[in-house]
Amino acid sequence: MVETFILSLTEESFMDTDYSKSLDDVTDSAAHIPVEEEVPGPQEDLTWHLDYVILSLAGTEDDSWQKRLFHRLETYIEQLDLSRVFGLVRLIDDVVPELMDSEPILIRTLFRMGLASVSKANVEDRQALFEFSLRHERVLLQYVLKALSEEERISVRYFLVDLLSHFSAAATPVYISKARNSPWQLTRNLVVVLAQQGYPQAVPALKTLSKHPHPNVRKEALKALKTIERRSGEIEDHAS
Repeated sequence: MVETFILSLTEESFMDTDYSKSLDDVTDSAAHIPVEEEVPGPQEDLTWHLDYVILSLAGTEDDSWQKRLFHRLETYIEQLDLSRVFGLVRLIDDVVPELMDSEPILIRTLFRMGLASVSKANVEDRQALFEFSLRHERVLLQYVLKALSEEERISVRYFLVDLLSHFSAAATPVYISKARNSPWQLTRNLVVVLAQQGYPQAVPALKTLSKHPHPNVRKEALKALKTIERRSGEIEDHAS
């Protein structure tokens, strides 16, 4: 039902009416549906079995395993098999956490591949792209921001805004800087991101943006300030 709602939205380049409310409704309902389907075990799939065998060579004297592993990944990419691509990447991240980040071009290629089909992807593939992006925030942060500034599909912009809002607090200063020096459309989207993050460190910037020349930015900034203030109050009440 949520996917139908997203895809039925107008593809106007920038929505004005109830923009952030629609975004909140969508992301609250759909962003983090747990993925119940696990990667099949070796006994279920000979292809996955070979992936496991290659990964088992990590740390051994056989130094060809990385080349073999990336060849497997490239094969899945050529086949446009998102499930296998992100399944194998998840295995790599679990076994050799730093390996994928050593290939930033590959990381960006995988993200671009997933994003190209995100509006048509099933829940599992969307969640796999989401989790992959969170694991590789350091490499993808600027790339995701660029994608948001250029994206025309409203459903994909919702996905990107939600993704950015789940990046770590280390990304917040980047958002603030971008919000101050970007076209109003991107600034408005980043204000929504800051509101969803809810970090008090964004308050001074949001106060400044509440006086932005564009009314949509001012509107979102004021709403963001109220959101952060409310959350801060809830935290204080809980602490007391």
